[in-house]
Amino acid sequence: MTLFLILLAIIGGSATVFWAVPPGSQSALPLPVYLAVVLVAALASYAFVGIAAERGFRDHPMMRRLALALTSLGFCVVLLQGIPAVLLAHRLASSPPKVRNLYDQIFNGGTAGGTPGLSANYIPHPYLDFTLNPQAVYMGERQFDEHYRIRRKEPIRPRREVAWRALALGGSTTFGEMTAREEDTWVYRLEQKMRAAHGPGYDVINGGVGGYNIIENFIHYLLMLDELEPDVVLLYVGINDVHPRLMGHLERDYRNSRLAWRGDEHSLPPVNPFLSRYPLYRYYMLRLIERRTFDHLYAYVQRPYPPDSEWPEALQRNGTEIFQAHLENLVRLLLAEGRQVIIVPQVDLPRTTLAADRVFAQAVAEQNAASEIVARKYGVPYLASVASAFTVDDLIDNCHFNDAGNEKMATLLFQYLSSAGAPLRADRRGLPAEEPAVDATTGRP
Repeated sequence: MTLFLILLAIIGGSATVFWAVPPGSQSALPLPVYLAVVLVAALASYAFVGIAAERGFRDHPMMRRLALALTSLGFCVVLLQGIPAVLLAHRLASSPPKVRNLYDQIFNGGTAGGTPGLSANYIPHPYLDFTLNPQAVYMGERQFDEHYRIRRKEPIRPRREVAWRALALGGSTTFGEMTAREEDTWVYRLEQKMRAAHGPGYDVINGGVGGYNIIENFIHYLLMLDELEPDVVLLYVGINDVHPRLMGHLERDYRNSRLAWRGDEHSLPPVNPFLSRYPLYRYYMLRLIERRTFDHLYAYVQRPYPPDSEWPEALQRNGTEIFQAHLENLVRLLLAEGRQVIIVPQVDLPRTTLAADRVFAQAVAEQNAASEIVARKYGVPYLASVASAFTVDDLIDNCHFNDAGNEKMATLLFQYLSSAGAPLRADRRGLPAEEPAVDATTGRP
């Protein structure tokens, strides 16, 4: 009977705590009221158990001491769990929406990571400045591969188990920024079309990372993605290389536009999965998030833009020669490794009448022209018809695809691969659909 009363008291005290502070509660009742309820419940349970043990085990000193020891332990647990839970609930109730969203992201799989370019989706890297954060929850699920730092949920098979593999390199327009599900990106859809036509042994890997320019794509490939041994590399690059052209004197390594990122102050702290169940740890992590700042990644890695009135002059001063040189080097490396290379022009359609949008779109057109020169020089396909196939109805903004745009891009690339004798293989040169191949030496068909 005594044991039953003790157990009842402990359960009653715990139930009172959870009644006062239900899991996930964000009630805004005064903090002193919360704390008073928890402390009274804990003290009442402790006193009741003590009295019951003293009377029920009067003739059993060992049992009495054991009951009191267990009760003391339970009381400590209530203090360590109940009070931090109270503090956590109260703190969350008064936190800004961004803080609550980020807290929800790391502990409950929330959707805060879907914010375009949010620094919480990235972590520092010693050679790339930043990479995708494999622990980030992007739009409610983990989508980033830890080894390759790319957007892919499906495990990447050893190359010997794959009949054919393509790799897409680029920035946010390849990654699929603002497309919540990986399954809705054009890269994933292209993979599904290839598999439906040729079998499950066909991969199309998304190597695009939001914010990456041609230099970062090059380094990413050298350090990590070369290991994938793709047969075909799709280069959808150039739009992020406009930014360095806008800032001061264009340097070959883009240092005129890039800053070294100190991501510890602008990225989500890693979560210990064992400790994450405890309110005290969650409270600590909440306070850590509150002390950090989160914004678009470019706010931390890019130098300030000049006034858009100065953009035309900056673009005239800083041409596409440096981008073209980096693209040539990347293409030469890929061809030397026996990869097929396909260059896809970037889509950028102004959706407003703002002068800055028109100027930026003209700069993207210049980047595409440089890409076409490289394609002709090295005899690789340049899919000029792709860019002209899109309208503003296919885009979310000026360059990121909506659902219709992702499907159109996947369809166009699948049709090209099929028309070129799908699948393209690494042991022969693929010919562009629009024009004959160009001799790499003479520059003539």
